[in-house]
Amino acid sequence: MLCGCRCSESGPPRDLLQLVPARADLVVSVDLVTLRRSDVMAKLFKGRKKPGPSGSADRPSFRALGFDPARDLDRVVLAAGGEGGRLEFLVLITGRLDRQRVLDALDRRARGKLTHRSHQGHTLYEDGTGNTLLFLGRSSMVVVSRGWSDLVLARLRGQGRSVLGGNRQLAGDIRAVRGSHPAWLVSRLAPAMGRYLAHRLEVTELQQLRSVEGNLRAAAGQLQLRLALRLDGEGGARSLEGRLARVQSRRLSPSAARRLRVERKGRRVVLRLTLTVAQIQEILDHLGQGGQGGGG
Repeated sequence: MLCGCRCSESGPPRDLLQLVPARADLVVSVDLVTLRRSDVMAKLFKGRKKPGPSGSADRPSFRALGFDPARDLDRVVLAAGGEGGRLEFLVLITGRLDRQRVLDALDRRARGKLTHRSHQGHTLYEDGTGNTLLFLGRSSMVVVSRGWSDLVLARLRGQGRSVLGGNRQLAGDIRAVRGSHPAWLVSRLAPAMGRYLAHRLEVTELQQLRSVEGNLRAAAGQLQLRLALRLDGEGGARSLEGRLARVQSRRLSPSAARRLRVERKGRRVVLRLTLTVAQIQEILDHLGQGGQGGGG
């Protein structure tokens, strides 16, 4: 059993985004407390199947870590950015966490080689992959990649700049969505990332993709998702709209096509998807079976 001193560890800042480095290109936030209060999510959680067996030693599941995301987590923030050809990331989790169970599961994954050290009032855990884990108070956990660990530790000391204070473009996107949506994402993409996505997904229009903004809302027994893609020019946006419309008409079943709307506003292509509880459960069951079966 691995443990470490935590006598001087303090809790997280009131606004978790204050810990996200200014270098972030992508920020995702999910307020699970608000989502659980909605009728659609309450029905979905009530009707979902019990989780399967715990994960293997190499890949511990949430259950192996000692918590159920649908019940025990309150907030999740994910941030990522490109640094010198590497992907750096930060994951912030708040909720009811069993610290010792988390550490034991990670130690099993590291085959007994999980280490810890004290650093400026925090205990840092490392499993040999280059990522660092630390706890903030009794109910928060941080996982950060090697390249961002010093930036996050500096933010905990009130030093350096967060995405809110040091990334004007992304901060503006965040302010536009964070107040009214329990789950949202914003991202600004460098041209190289657009080219990568275009090649990876075989969608040439994505070479012009410069930003992504999305949100999720649960209301009136439905889950409503919106995703807005901003391209360099209206020509690329018009072409992408046409491509998505063809996919919608040719590859989706009539019922799935009715749930998805695609529209263009200047350089933006906006996708809107509305799902009922039964439709969400159908998708989850489909994914649980490995995605086999017909489209729709």
